[in-house]
Amino acid sequence: MRNLFLYFLVLVAFQMLARHRSTPSVPAPPSVELDPDDLGAGAVRPPSRDDESILVEGGGPRQSSSGTAFTLGDGVWMSAAHVAQDCDRTYILTGQGSWSGDRVRAYSNISQQSDLSVLTTDWEKPAFALANPRDLQRNQTAFFVGYPQGLAGEVTGKLVGRGRAVFAGRRHQTEPVLVWAITGRSKGMSGTVGGISGGPVFDARGQVIGVTIAETMRRGRLYSAAPRSIHKAIGKWGVKPETSVPAGNFSQTDYADQGDYLRATGRVVKVICMVD
Repeated sequence: MRNLFLYFLVLVAFQMLARHRSTPSVPAPPSVELDPDDLGAGAVRPPSRDDESILVEGGGPRQSSSGTAFTLGDGVWMSAAHVAQDCDRTYILTGQGSWSGDRVRAYSNISQQSDLSVLTTDWEKPAFALANPRDLQRNQTAFFVGYPQGLAGEVTGKLVGRGRAVFAGRRHQTEPVLVWAITGRSKGMSGTVGGISGGPVFDARGQVIGVTIAETMRRGRLYSAAPRSIHKAIGKWGVKPETSVPAGNFSQTDYADQGDYLRATGRVVKVICMVD
């Protein structure tokens, strides 16, 4: 009987340890003070047919490429549709963007109504908080985190207004987007920010307010999927983000530290699209 009791205690302890290990956790984010100038002022008007149209060209012939994704919790990740579309195999790199590090196979669901995709894996991290679409403010600052040019990096931008992206070769005609004027970049970054597509766009409070989908280098603009598109896509695919863990505040002086933190904790990851 004594041996049976000891076996029971060991079994309970093992189950508790396994449950603890399976619960994703992240360290506290860097402490960043909110700057009122980053919050913007005044509500953004609703989408309109008169919004500026932006033609987004296709990426050319199929070839292996990389992009960015971010966690929705429970092994689900969001990225841009064009990052994960037409891939023979898709991987999420869990070792801070290094192909030589750990990686997991991802399976894609591509939206036909927006440039968004959901990736599912057996590797999970806590979800980010999603901003309320009504919280958009004129001239607010956004913080783009990901892997521009395949390297860890960040971009900052100011909200210019709304637009309508026209994607070449897509069955749907247009998609509502947010238009951002680039105001800053990670130290040493120049040229295109391609590779940051699919990455999260954060407001100063660390809430996701968009997904990066396109850039125009000549005009110094970035375009992100509107918050309503994100909520709509998540609802359509039946994704129910778990209780979110804060990303932490962002500021225009500390955004690089925040980006490093989010990549280091595995909540913003590089996506590899392999074409045979």
